[in-house]
Amino acid sequence: MSANFHGLPGSPGIGIGNAFIYLPKPVLLETGHVPTRLPPSQEWQRFLEAHARVDVNLERLIHNTDALVSDILASHRTILHDATVMNGIEAAIMQNQVSAIDATQLVLNEIADTFRSMDDDYFAGRAADVLDIGNRLLGQLGARKPLSSLINLPPQSILVAEDLTLSDIIELPARQVCGIALAHSAPTAHAAILARSREIPLVCAVGKSLFELRNGQPIIVDGNLGQLLASPSEQQLRHYSNSHTYLLQQRKLANALAYQPAVTLDGQPISVCANVNNHDNAVQAAQGGADGIGLLRTEFFFINHETFPDVAAHAELLIEIYDLMQPGHPENTAHETGSDPAIIKPLTFRALDLGGDKPVRFIPSPIEMNPSLGLRGIRLLLKRPELLRNHIAALLQMAATWRRPLRFMLPMISTIEELLEVQTHINELIPIVATEQSIDAEELAQLLPTGVLVETPAAALMIEQMATLVDFLSIGVNDLAQYILAVDRTNASVAAMADPLHPAMIKIMSHIGRAGRQAGIPVSICGEIASDATAIPLLLGLGMNELSVTPAAVALVKQAVRQCNLLSCRQLAEQALKCQNSRQVRELLMAL
Repeated sequence: MSANFHGLPGSPGIGIGNAFIYLPKPVLLETGHVPTRLPPSQEWQRFLEAHARVDVNLERLIHNTDALVSDILASHRTILHDATVMNGIEAAIMQNQVSAIDATQLVLNEIADTFRSMDDDYFAGRAADVLDIGNRLLGQLGARKPLSSLINLPPQSILVAEDLTLSDIIELPARQVCGIALAHSAPTAHAAILARSREIPLVCAVGKSLFELRNGQPIIVDGNLGQLLASPSEQQLRHYSNSHTYLLQQRKLANALAYQPAVTLDGQPISVCANVNNHDNAVQAAQGGADGIGLLRTEFFFINHETFPDVAAHAELLIEIYDLMQPGHPENTAHETGSDPAIIKPLTFRALDLGGDKPVRFIPSPIEMNPSLGLRGIRLLLKRPELLRNHIAALLQMAATWRRPLRFMLPMISTIEELLEVQTHINELIPIVATEQSIDAEELAQLLPTGVLVETPAAALMIEQMATLVDFLSIGVNDLAQYILAVDRTNASVAAMADPLHPAMIKIMSHIGRAGRQAGIPVSICGEIASDATAIPLLLGLGMNELSVTPAAVALVKQAVRQCNLLSCRQLAEQALKCQNSRQVRELLMAL
Protein backbone atom coordinates (compact mmCIF):
# COMPACT_ATOMS: atom_id res chain seq x y z
CA MET A 1 0.00 0.00 0.00
CA SER A 2 1.40 3.37 -1.01
CA ALA A 3 2.09 6.13 1.53
CA ASN A 4 2.81 9.85 1.11
CA PHE A 5 5.44 11.84 2.99
CA HIS A 6 5.55 15.63 2.84
CA GLY A 7 8.55 17.92 3.22
CA LEU A 8 10.07 20.91 1.40
CA PRO A 9 11.25 20.98 -2.23
CA GLY A 10 15.05 21.11 -2.15
CA SER A 11 16.00 20.29 -5.75
CA PRO A 12 13.50 19.98 -8.62
CA GLY A 13 12.85 16.84 -10.62
CA ILE A 14 11.42 13.36 -10.17
CA GLY A 15 13.43 10.38 -8.97
CA ILE A 16 12.11 6.81 -9.18
CA GLY A 17 14.06 4.07 -7.42
CA ASN A 18 14.58 2.08 -4.22
CA ALA A 19 15.21 3.38 -0.71
CA PHE A 20 18.76 3.24 0.61
CA ILE A 21 18.73 4.13 4.31
CA TYR A 22 21.92 5.98 5.25
CA LEU A 23 22.42 6.44 8.99
CA PRO A 24 26.13 6.85 9.74
CA LYS A 25 27.05 7.01 13.40
CA PRO A 26 27.09 10.74 14.25
CA VAL A 27 30.51 11.04 15.90
CA LEU A 28 30.01 14.63 17.01
CA LEU A 29 26.88 13.80 18.96
CA GLU A 30 28.77 11.38 21.20
CA THR A 31 30.37 13.82 23.61
CA GLY A 32 31.27 11.39 26.37
CA HIS A 33 34.35 12.53 28.23
CA VAL A 34 37.70 11.33 26.89
CA PRO A 35 40.32 11.46 29.66
CA THR A 36 43.29 13.66 28.92
CA ARG A 37 46.35 11.46 28.36
CA LEU A 38 48.79 14.30 27.75
CA PRO A 39 49.45 17.66 29.44
CA PRO A 40 47.21 20.47 28.09
CA SER A 41 50.05 22.10 26.13
CA GLN A 42 50.70 18.84 24.29
CA GLU A 43 46.98 18.23 23.66
CA TRP A 44 46.79 21.74 22.16
CA GLN A 45 49.79 20.95 19.97
CA ARG A 46 48.06 17.73 18.85
CA PHE A 47 45.04 19.78 17.84
CA LEU A 48 47.14 22.34 15.94
CA GLU A 49 48.86 19.57 13.98
CA ALA A 50 45.51 17.95 13.11
CA HIS A 51 44.15 21.38 12.20
CA ALA A 52 47.08 21.97 9.82
CA ARG A 53 46.54 18.62 8.10
CA VAL A 54 42.83 19.34 7.59
CA ASP A 55 43.71 22.76 6.18
CA VAL A 56 46.17 21.25 3.68
CA ASN A 57 43.59 18.64 2.62
CA LEU A 58 40.92 21.28 2.08
CA GLU A 59 43.28 23.44 0.04
CA ARG A 60 44.12 20.45 -2.14
CA LEU A 61 40.44 19.65 -2.68
CA ILE A 62 39.64 23.29 -3.50
CA HIS A 63 42.12 23.22 -6.37
CA ASN A 64 40.95 19.87 -7.71
CA THR A 65 37.19 20.12 -7.93
CA ASP A 66 34.48 22.13 -9.69
CA ALA A 67 33.80 25.81 -8.93
CA LEU A 68 30.68 25.28 -6.81
CA VAL A 69 32.28 22.68 -4.52
CA SER A 70 35.44 24.81 -4.35
CA ASP A 71 33.37 27.75 -3.13
CA ILE A 72 31.74 25.63 -0.42
CA LEU A 73 35.08 24.15 0.62
CA ALA A 74 36.47 27.67 0.88
CA SER A 75 33.66 28.47 3.31
CA HIS A 76 34.67 25.36 5.27
CA ARG A 77 38.21 26.73 5.55
CA THR A 78 36.70 29.93 6.93
CA ILE A 79 34.95 27.88 9.63
CA LEU A 80 38.17 25.95 10.29
CA HIS A 81 40.09 29.17 10.97
CA ASP A 82 37.28 31.01 12.74
CA ALA A 83 38.35 32.62 16.01
CA THR A 84 35.29 31.19 17.79
CA VAL A 85 36.37 27.66 16.87
CA MET A 86 40.05 28.13 17.65
CA ASN A 87 39.59 30.09 20.88
CA GLY A 88 36.84 27.76 22.11
CA ILE A 89 38.88 24.61 21.59
CA GLU A 90 42.02 26.18 23.09
CA ALA A 91 40.08 27.27 26.19
CA ALA A 92 38.52 23.81 26.59
CA ILE A 93 41.97 22.17 26.43
CA MET A 94 44.04 24.66 28.42
CA GLN A 95 41.50 25.78 31.02
CA ASN A 96 39.13 22.82 31.35
CA GLN A 97 41.96 20.34 30.74
CA VAL A 98 40.07 18.03 28.40
CA SER A 99 41.57 16.14 25.48
CA ALA A 100 41.83 17.57 21.98
CA ILE A 101 39.20 15.05 20.84
CA ASP A 102 36.80 15.97 23.63
CA ALA A 103 37.34 19.70 23.11
CA THR A 104 36.68 19.42 19.37
CA GLN A 105 33.47 17.49 19.97
CA LEU A 106 32.18 19.85 22.63
CA VAL A 107 32.94 23.14 20.89
CA LEU A 108 31.78 22.19 17.40
CA ASN A 109 28.62 20.55 18.75
CA GLU A 110 27.80 23.80 20.51
CA ILE A 111 28.41 25.88 17.37
CA ALA A 112 26.32 23.50 15.23
CA ASP A 113 23.47 23.65 17.76
CA THR A 114 23.63 27.46 17.66
CA PHE A 115 23.30 27.44 13.87
CA ARG A 116 20.37 24.99 14.03
CA SER A 117 18.52 27.28 16.45
CA MET A 118 18.75 30.33 14.16
CA ASP A 119 15.52 31.45 12.48
CA ASP A 120 17.17 31.68 9.09
CA ASP A 121 17.42 28.91 6.50
CA TYR A 122 20.89 29.93 5.38
CA PHE A 123 22.48 29.68 8.81
CA ALA A 124 20.48 26.60 9.84
CA GLY A 125 21.94 24.94 6.75
CA ARG A 126 25.46 25.70 7.94
CA ALA A 127 25.17 23.27 10.88
CA ALA A 128 26.06 20.38 8.55
CA ASP A 129 29.16 22.30 7.45
CA VAL A 130 30.33 22.65 11.06
CA LEU A 131 29.80 18.92 11.64
CA ASP A 132 31.71 18.14 8.45
CA ILE A 133 34.70 20.16 9.66
CA GLY A 134 34.44 18.47 13.06
CA ASN A 135 34.54 15.02 11.50
CA ARG A 136 37.62 15.98 9.48
CA LEU A 137 39.37 17.18 12.63
CA LEU A 138 38.37 14.11 14.62
CA GLY A 139 39.63 11.86 11.85
CA GLN A 140 43.02 13.57 11.96
CA LEU A 141 43.04 13.31 15.77
CA GLY A 142 42.64 9.56 15.53
CA ALA A 143 39.02 9.38 16.72
CA ARG A 144 37.18 6.35 15.36
CA LYS A 145 35.09 7.52 12.40
CA PRO A 146 32.61 5.18 10.70
CA LEU A 147 33.37 4.33 7.11
CA SER A 148 30.79 5.71 4.68
CA SER A 149 28.86 3.19 2.63
CA LEU A 150 27.89 5.70 -0.04
CA ILE A 151 30.68 4.67 -2.40
CA ASN A 152 29.05 1.27 -2.92
CA LEU A 153 25.53 2.60 -3.40
CA PRO A 154 23.41 0.26 -5.56
CA PRO A 155 21.99 1.55 -8.88
CA GLN A 156 18.65 3.40 -8.89
CA SER A 157 18.99 4.41 -5.24
CA ILE A 158 16.88 6.97 -3.46
CA LEU A 159 19.18 8.06 -0.64
CA VAL A 160 17.28 8.43 2.66
CA ALA A 161 19.16 10.18 5.49
CA GLU A 162 18.80 12.59 8.39
CA ASP A 163 21.10 15.08 6.65
CA LEU A 164 24.13 15.03 4.35
CA THR A 165 27.47 16.74 4.82
CA LEU A 166 29.54 18.15 1.99
CA SER A 167 31.84 15.13 2.26
CA ASP A 168 28.83 12.85 1.76
CA ILE A 169 27.76 14.76 -1.35
CA ILE A 170 31.26 14.88 -2.84
CA GLU A 171 31.67 11.09 -2.67
CA LEU A 172 28.10 10.44 -3.83
CA PRO A 173 28.15 8.35 -7.05
CA ALA A 174 25.73 10.51 -9.05
CA ARG A 175 24.99 7.76 -11.60
CA GLN A 176 23.75 5.50 -8.83
CA VAL A 177 21.49 8.08 -7.18
CA CYS A 178 18.19 9.14 -8.70
CA GLY A 179 16.86 11.06 -5.69
CA ILE A 180 17.48 12.16 -2.11
CA ALA A 181 15.08 12.43 0.85
CA LEU A 182 16.25 14.09 4.09
CA ALA A 183 14.55 14.13 7.47
CA HIS A 184 16.17 17.48 8.33
CA SER A 185 18.11 20.14 6.39
CA ALA A 186 16.71 23.11 4.43
CA PRO A 187 16.48 24.18 0.75
CA THR A 188 19.40 26.58 1.36
CA ALA A 189 21.73 23.93 2.89
CA HIS A 190 24.74 22.85 0.86
CA ALA A 191 23.22 19.41 0.34
CA ALA A 192 20.30 20.99 -1.55
CA ILE A 193 22.54 23.47 -3.40
CA LEU A 194 24.80 20.69 -4.67
CA ALA A 195 21.84 18.44 -5.50
CA ARG A 196 20.40 21.24 -7.65
CA SER A 197 23.75 21.77 -9.39
CA ARG A 198 23.90 18.04 -10.18
CA GLU A 199 20.21 17.86 -11.09
CA ILE A 200 19.39 15.26 -8.40
CA PRO A 201 15.80 15.60 -7.10
CA LEU A 202 15.77 16.26 -3.35
CA VAL A 203 13.10 16.61 -0.67
CA CYS A 204 14.11 17.88 2.77
CA ALA A 205 12.52 18.52 6.21
CA VAL A 206 10.37 15.37 5.93
CA GLY A 207 10.80 14.58 9.63
CA LYS A 208 11.51 11.38 11.54
CA SER A 209 8.61 9.57 9.89
CA LEU A 210 10.94 9.18 6.92
CA PHE A 211 12.63 6.29 8.73
CA GLU A 212 9.47 4.21 8.56
CA LEU A 213 10.79 3.30 5.10
CA ARG A 214 12.64 0.02 4.56
CA ASN A 215 15.86 -0.58 2.66
CA GLY A 216 15.03 -1.52 -0.93
CA GLN A 217 11.44 -0.27 -0.74
CA PRO A 218 10.26 1.28 -4.06
CA ILE A 219 9.82 5.04 -3.65
CA ILE A 220 9.37 8.18 -5.75
CA VAL A 221 10.91 11.56 -4.84
CA ASP A 222 9.08 14.59 -6.21
CA GLY A 223 11.50 17.48 -5.76
CA ASN A 224 9.10 19.90 -7.43
CA LEU A 225 6.42 19.52 -4.79
CA GLY A 226 8.50 18.38 -1.81
CA GLN A 227 6.81 14.98 -1.61
CA LEU A 228 7.85 11.35 -1.35
CA LEU A 229 5.65 8.43 -2.38
CA ALA A 230 6.44 5.00 -0.90
CA SER A 231 5.41 1.70 -2.56
CA PRO A 232 3.68 3.42 -5.52
CA SER A 233 1.00 1.64 -7.54
CA GLU A 234 1.46 0.76 -11.22
CA GLN A 235 -0.70 3.71 -12.18
CA GLN A 236 1.36 6.09 -10.03
CA LEU A 237 4.58 4.72 -11.50
CA ARG A 238 3.32 5.32 -15.05
CA HIS A 239 2.23 8.85 -14.16
CA TYR A 240 5.58 9.79 -12.61
CA SER A 241 7.58 8.07 -15.37
CA ASN A 242 5.72 10.14 -17.96
CA SER A 243 6.26 13.28 -15.86
CA HIS A 244 9.98 12.51 -15.57
CA THR A 245 10.33 12.11 -19.35
CA TYR A 246 8.43 15.35 -19.92
CA LEU A 247 10.62 17.26 -17.44
CA LEU A 248 13.79 16.07 -19.17
CA GLN A 249 12.44 17.29 -22.51
CA GLN A 250 11.47 20.65 -20.97
CA ARG A 251 14.90 21.11 -19.41
CA LYS A 252 16.62 20.49 -22.75
CA LEU A 253 14.37 23.02 -24.48
CA ALA A 254 14.70 25.55 -21.64
CA ASN A 255 18.50 25.45 -21.74
CA ALA A 256 18.48 26.10 -25.48
CA LEU A 257 16.33 29.23 -24.97
CA ALA A 258 17.83 30.44 -21.68
CA TYR A 259 19.08 33.76 -23.08
CA GLN A 260 15.82 34.65 -24.82
CA PRO A 261 13.17 36.83 -23.11
CA ALA A 262 10.36 35.14 -21.19
CA VAL A 263 7.11 36.19 -22.89
CA THR A 264 3.70 34.63 -22.24
CA LEU A 265 1.61 33.17 -25.07
CA ASP A 266 -0.48 36.35 -25.11
CA GLY A 267 2.56 38.60 -25.43
CA GLN A 268 3.24 39.72 -21.83
CA PRO A 269 6.98 39.94 -21.02
CA ILE A 270 7.91 38.64 -17.56
CA SER A 271 11.26 39.50 -16.00
CA VAL A 272 13.04 36.42 -14.64
CA CYS A 273 15.87 37.56 -12.35
CA ALA A 274 18.13 35.71 -9.93
CA ASN A 275 18.63 35.61 -6.16
CA VAL A 276 22.33 36.11 -5.43
CA ASN A 277 24.31 35.39 -2.25
CA ASN A 278 27.89 35.57 -3.52
CA HIS A 279 30.24 36.14 -6.44
CA ASP A 280 29.71 32.69 -7.96
CA ASN A 281 25.93 33.10 -7.77
CA ALA A 282 26.24 36.33 -9.77
CA VAL A 283 28.38 34.61 -12.41
CA GLN A 284 25.92 31.72 -12.60
CA ALA A 285 23.02 34.19 -12.93
CA ALA A 286 24.69 36.06 -15.79
CA GLN A 287 25.72 32.88 -17.58
CA GLY A 288 22.33 31.26 -17.03
CA GLY A 289 20.34 33.92 -18.87
CA ALA A 290 18.97 35.86 -15.88
CA ASP A 291 17.30 39.16 -16.81
CA GLY A 292 18.99 40.79 -13.83
CA ILE A 293 19.34 40.41 -10.08
CA GLY A 294 16.03 40.43 -8.28
CA LEU A 295 17.52 40.02 -4.80
CA LEU A 296 21.14 40.60 -3.84
CA ARG A 297 21.59 39.53 -0.23
CA THR A 298 24.21 42.17 0.53
CA GLU A 299 24.80 41.02 4.11
CA PHE A 300 26.51 37.82 2.94
CA PHE A 301 29.28 39.86 1.33
CA PHE A 302 30.07 41.49 4.70
CA ILE A 303 29.29 38.62 7.07
CA ASN A 304 32.97 37.92 7.86
CA HIS A 305 34.15 41.54 7.96
CA GLU A 306 35.93 42.60 11.12
CA THR A 307 35.26 46.30 10.57
CA PHE A 308 32.23 48.46 9.88
CA PRO A 309 31.65 48.60 6.07
CA ASP A 310 32.03 52.21 4.93
CA VAL A 311 30.82 53.84 1.70
CA ALA A 312 33.87 52.58 -0.18
CA ALA A 313 33.26 48.97 0.91
CA HIS A 314 29.64 49.16 -0.26
CA ALA A 315 30.70 50.77 -3.55
CA GLU A 316 33.24 47.99 -4.14
CA LEU A 317 30.45 45.42 -3.81
CA LEU A 318 28.21 47.35 -6.23
CA ILE A 319 30.99 47.57 -8.79
CA GLU A 320 31.73 43.84 -8.52
CA ILE A 321 28.10 42.86 -9.10
CA TYR A 322 27.51 45.48 -11.80
CA ASP A 323 30.55 44.32 -13.77
CA LEU A 324 29.61 40.64 -13.50
CA MET A 325 26.17 41.29 -14.99
CA GLN A 326 27.50 43.11 -18.07
CA PRO A 327 27.51 41.13 -21.36
CA GLY A 328 31.16 42.00 -22.04
CA HIS A 329 32.52 40.70 -18.73
CA PRO A 330 35.28 38.05 -19.17
CA GLU A 331 33.33 35.53 -17.07
CA ASN A 332 30.26 36.18 -19.19
CA THR A 333 31.45 36.50 -22.80
CA ALA A 334 30.86 32.87 -23.71
CA HIS A 335 27.16 33.37 -23.09
CA GLU A 336 26.46 36.67 -24.85
CA THR A 337 24.65 35.06 -27.80
CA GLY A 338 20.95 35.77 -27.56
CA SER A 339 21.36 38.64 -25.09
CA ASP A 340 20.65 42.23 -26.12
CA PRO A 341 23.45 44.41 -24.68
CA ALA A 342 21.21 47.49 -25.05
CA ILE A 343 18.78 46.14 -22.44
CA ILE A 344 19.57 47.38 -18.93
CA LYS A 345 19.30 44.52 -16.49
CA PRO A 346 17.66 45.45 -13.17
CA LEU A 347 19.97 45.16 -10.17
CA THR A 348 18.14 45.00 -6.84
CA PHE A 349 20.23 45.46 -3.70
CA ARG A 350 18.55 44.45 -0.46
CA ALA A 351 19.61 46.61 2.46
CA LEU A 352 21.78 44.71 4.94
CA ASP A 353 19.49 42.19 6.64
CA LEU A 354 21.56 41.75 9.78
CA GLY A 355 20.90 41.30 13.47
CA GLY A 356 19.51 38.63 15.76
CA ASP A 357 19.94 35.49 13.68
CA LYS A 358 22.76 36.95 11.51
CA PRO A 359 25.37 38.24 13.95
CA VAL A 360 28.42 40.07 12.60
CA ARG A 361 31.63 41.05 14.31
CA PHE A 362 31.31 44.77 13.55
CA ILE A 363 27.96 45.11 15.38
CA PRO A 364 27.74 43.86 18.97
CA SER A 365 24.46 42.00 19.26
CA PRO A 366 22.90 40.61 22.45
CA ILE A 367 21.52 37.08 22.50
CA GLU A 368 17.80 37.21 21.74
CA MET A 369 15.24 34.62 22.80
CA ASN A 370 13.43 34.94 19.47
CA PRO A 371 15.78 36.52 16.93
CA SER A 372 13.32 36.25 14.02
CA LEU A 373 11.13 38.74 15.88
CA GLY A 374 14.02 40.80 17.24
CA LEU A 375 16.34 43.61 16.20
CA ARG A 376 16.97 42.72 12.57
CA GLY A 377 16.67 44.09 9.06
CA ILE A 378 15.46 47.66 8.78
CA ARG A 379 14.96 47.82 12.55
CA LEU A 380 18.68 47.38 13.12
CA LEU A 381 19.64 49.77 10.32
CA LEU A 382 17.46 52.51 11.78
CA LYS A 383 19.16 51.95 15.13
CA ARG A 384 22.55 52.21 13.35
CA PRO A 385 21.80 54.97 10.80
CA GLU A 386 25.47 55.39 9.83
CA LEU A 387 25.39 51.88 8.33
CA LEU A 388 22.17 52.61 6.46
CA ARG A 389 23.51 55.94 5.18
CA ASN A 390 26.76 54.33 3.95
CA HIS A 391 24.66 51.87 2.00
CA ILE A 392 22.45 54.58 0.49
CA ALA A 393 25.38 56.89 -0.31
CA ALA A 394 27.20 54.11 -2.19
CA LEU A 395 24.09 53.29 -4.22
CA LEU A 396 23.59 56.96 -5.13
CA GLN A 397 27.27 57.41 -6.05
CA MET A 398 27.35 54.43 -8.37
CA ALA A 399 23.94 55.17 -9.89
CA ALA A 400 25.24 58.65 -10.71
CA THR A 401 28.49 57.26 -12.12
CA TRP A 402 26.75 54.74 -14.37
CA ARG A 403 23.69 56.92 -15.08
CA ARG A 404 21.49 53.90 -14.57
CA PRO A 405 18.97 52.95 -11.86
CA LEU A 406 19.94 50.71 -8.94
CA ARG A 407 16.98 49.34 -7.01
CA PHE A 408 17.05 49.54 -3.21
CA MET A 409 14.96 46.95 -1.35
CA LEU A 410 14.05 47.37 2.33
CA PRO A 411 13.74 44.17 4.42
CA MET A 412 11.59 43.50 7.49
CA ILE A 413 9.44 46.61 7.10
CA SER A 414 6.47 46.54 9.49
CA THR A 415 5.27 50.14 9.65
CA ILE A 416 4.78 53.19 7.44
CA GLU A 417 6.96 55.11 9.90
CA GLU A 418 9.96 52.86 9.16
CA LEU A 419 9.52 53.39 5.43
CA LEU A 420 9.25 57.17 5.82
CA GLU A 421 12.33 57.28 8.07
CA VAL A 422 14.41 55.49 5.43
CA GLN A 423 13.13 57.87 2.78
CA THR A 424 14.17 60.80 4.97
CA HIS A 425 17.76 59.52 4.95
CA ILE A 426 17.59 59.08 1.16
CA ASN A 427 16.24 62.60 0.66
CA GLU A 428 18.98 64.06 2.87
CA LEU A 429 21.75 62.28 0.95
CA ILE A 430 20.52 62.95 -2.61
CA PRO A 431 21.57 66.66 -2.77
CA ILE A 432 24.92 65.87 -1.11
CA VAL A 433 25.81 63.11 -3.57
CA ALA A 434 24.34 65.05 -6.50
CA THR A 435 26.73 67.94 -5.79
CA GLU A 436 29.70 65.55 -5.41
CA GLN A 437 28.87 63.72 -8.65
CA SER A 438 27.81 66.79 -10.68
CA ILE A 439 24.33 65.47 -11.45
CA ASP A 440 20.91 67.07 -11.11
CA ALA A 441 19.32 66.06 -7.79
CA GLU A 442 15.97 65.24 -9.39
CA GLU A 443 17.66 63.05 -11.97
CA LEU A 444 19.62 61.27 -9.23
CA ALA A 445 16.43 60.65 -7.23
CA GLN A 446 15.01 58.80 -10.25
CA LEU A 447 18.07 56.53 -10.30
CA LEU A 448 17.32 55.03 -6.87
CA PRO A 449 13.91 53.33 -7.10
CA THR A 450 13.03 52.09 -3.62
CA GLY A 451 10.87 49.11 -2.76
CA VAL A 452 9.62 47.04 0.15
CA LEU A 453 10.34 43.36 0.67
CA VAL A 454 6.96 42.26 2.00
CA GLU A 455 7.76 39.62 4.63
CA THR A 456 5.74 40.65 7.69
CA PRO A 457 1.98 40.32 8.12
CA ALA A 458 1.83 44.02 9.06
CA ALA A 459 3.37 45.06 5.73
CA ALA A 460 1.00 42.76 3.84
CA LEU A 461 -2.03 44.23 5.60
CA MET A 462 -0.85 47.83 5.02
CA ILE A 463 0.24 47.19 1.45
CA GLU A 464 -2.22 49.61 -0.25
CA GLN A 465 -0.76 52.54 1.70
CA MET A 466 2.84 51.35 1.31
CA ALA A 467 2.41 50.83 -2.43
CA THR A 468 1.74 54.56 -2.90
CA LEU A 469 5.10 55.39 -1.27
CA VAL A 470 7.46 53.05 -3.17
CA ASP A 471 8.52 52.20 -6.71
CA PHE A 472 8.19 48.41 -6.53
CA LEU A 473 7.11 45.58 -4.24
CA SER A 474 8.72 42.21 -3.67
CA ILE A 475 7.24 39.32 -1.69
CA GLY A 476 9.69 37.51 0.60
CA VAL A 477 7.74 34.28 0.59
CA ASN A 478 9.95 32.29 2.97
CA ASP A 479 9.75 34.68 5.92
CA LEU A 480 6.18 35.74 5.15
CA ALA A 481 5.04 32.10 5.28
CA GLN A 482 6.83 31.65 8.59
CA TYR A 483 5.03 34.61 10.14
CA ILE A 484 1.63 34.09 8.52
CA LEU A 485 1.51 30.39 9.41
CA ALA A 486 3.29 30.70 12.79
CA VAL A 487 5.89 28.07 11.80
CA ASP A 488 9.57 27.96 12.69
CA ARG A 489 11.17 27.03 9.36
CA THR A 490 14.31 25.73 11.09
CA ASN A 491 12.35 23.24 13.21
CA ALA A 492 12.26 19.97 11.29
CA SER A 493 9.13 18.90 13.20
CA VAL A 494 7.04 21.69 11.67
CA ALA A 495 9.13 23.13 8.80
CA ALA A 496 6.98 21.46 6.13
CA MET A 497 3.99 23.42 7.42
CA ALA A 498 5.59 26.69 6.22
CA ASP A 499 4.06 26.00 2.83
CA PRO A 500 4.03 28.95 0.39
CA LEU A 501 1.05 27.33 -1.36
CA HIS A 502 -1.11 27.35 1.78
CA PRO A 503 -4.43 29.06 0.91
CA ALA A 504 -3.67 31.79 3.46
CA MET A 505 -0.47 32.59 1.59
CA ILE A 506 -2.29 32.60 -1.74
CA LYS A 507 -4.80 35.11 -0.37
CA ILE A 508 -1.98 37.34 0.90
CA MET A 509 -0.09 37.18 -2.42
CA SER A 510 -3.28 38.00 -4.32
CA HIS A 511 -3.83 40.98 -2.05
CA ILE A 512 -0.29 42.27 -2.65
CA GLY A 513 -0.52 41.70 -6.40
CA ARG A 514 -3.76 43.69 -6.57
CA ALA A 515 -2.23 46.55 -4.57
CA GLY A 516 0.70 46.69 -6.99
CA ARG A 517 -1.60 46.86 -10.01
CA GLN A 518 -3.67 49.63 -8.43
CA ALA A 519 -0.53 51.65 -7.68
CA GLY A 520 0.93 50.96 -11.12
CA ILE A 521 4.16 49.45 -9.80
CA PRO A 522 5.81 46.08 -10.47
CA VAL A 523 5.38 43.20 -8.02
CA SER A 524 8.06 40.53 -7.81
CA ILE A 525 8.30 37.36 -5.78
CA CYS A 526 11.41 35.70 -4.38
CA GLY A 527 11.84 32.53 -2.37
CA GLU A 528 11.87 28.86 -3.25
CA ILE A 529 8.34 28.85 -4.70
CA ALA A 530 9.38 31.26 -7.47
CA SER A 531 11.95 28.67 -8.61
CA ASP A 532 9.29 25.96 -8.92
CA ALA A 533 8.30 25.86 -12.59
CA THR A 534 5.00 24.13 -11.76
CA ALA A 535 3.91 27.10 -9.62
CA ILE A 536 4.58 29.78 -12.27
CA PRO A 537 1.05 29.87 -13.77
CA LEU A 538 -0.40 30.47 -10.31
CA LEU A 539 2.11 33.19 -9.43
CA LEU A 540 1.43 35.04 -12.69
CA GLY A 541 -2.29 34.71 -12.09
CA LEU A 542 -1.87 36.25 -8.63
CA GLY A 543 -0.37 39.37 -10.19
CA MET A 544 3.38 38.74 -10.15
CA ASN A 545 5.10 40.36 -13.13
CA GLU A 546 8.66 39.74 -11.99
CA LEU A 547 10.16 36.51 -10.66
CA SER A 548 13.41 36.21 -8.72
CA VAL A 549 14.70 32.64 -8.62
CA THR A 550 17.79 30.59 -7.84
CA PRO A 551 20.34 30.97 -10.68
CA ALA A 552 20.06 27.28 -11.60
CA ALA A 553 16.28 27.64 -12.11
CA VAL A 554 16.31 30.62 -14.50
CA ALA A 555 16.07 28.64 -17.75
CA LEU A 556 13.25 26.34 -16.55
CA VAL A 557 11.24 29.23 -15.10
CA LYS A 558 11.59 31.21 -18.34
CA GLN A 559 10.32 28.22 -20.28
CA ALA A 560 7.38 27.83 -17.87
CA VAL A 561 6.46 31.49 -18.47
CA ARG A 562 6.46 30.94 -22.26
CA GLN A 563 3.80 28.24 -21.85
CA CYS A 564 1.43 30.50 -19.90
CA ASN A 565 -1.60 32.47 -21.02
CA LEU A 566 -2.38 35.24 -18.52
CA LEU A 567 -6.15 34.86 -18.82
CA SER A 568 -5.86 31.15 -17.99
CA CYS A 569 -3.43 31.98 -15.18
CA ARG A 570 -5.93 34.38 -13.61
CA GLN A 571 -8.66 31.77 -13.84
CA LEU A 572 -6.33 29.28 -12.14
CA ALA A 573 -5.65 31.81 -9.37
CA GLU A 574 -9.40 32.27 -8.83
CA GLN A 575 -9.74 28.51 -8.38
CA ALA A 576 -6.76 28.37 -6.02
CA LEU A 577 -8.27 31.13 -3.87
CA LYS A 578 -11.21 28.80 -3.19
CA CYS A 579 -9.05 25.87 -2.05
CA GLN A 580 -9.12 24.73 1.57
CA ASN A 581 -5.59 23.36 1.83
CA SER A 582 -2.20 23.15 0.10
CA ARG A 583 -2.92 19.69 -1.26
CA GLN A 584 -5.88 20.98 -3.26
CA VAL A 585 -3.74 23.82 -4.64
CA ARG A 586 -1.04 21.39 -5.77
CA GLU A 587 -3.63 19.13 -7.39
CA LEU A 588 -4.78 22.13 -9.42
CA LEU A 589 -1.21 22.80 -10.55
CA MET A 590 -0.50 19.16 -11.39
CA ALA A 591 -3.68 18.98 -13.47
CA LEU A 592 -2.36 21.63 -15.88
